[in-house]
Amino acid sequence: MRAAMSKLFREEPDVREVIKLKAIYELLETVTDKCEDVANLIEGIVLENS
Repeated sequence: MRAAMSKLFREEPDVREVIKLKAIYELLETVTDKCEDVANLIEGIVLENS
């Protein structure tokens, strides 16, 4: 995410696009974190029941 944000601020000339894409990147990061939380939970359940 940091690399994408850095590239966005360096290379995107349109401020509106920067704002939109920044929001999308942050949302994707949140979704990824939630998916990781679910994966960790499932892993814990599998380990407990094996």
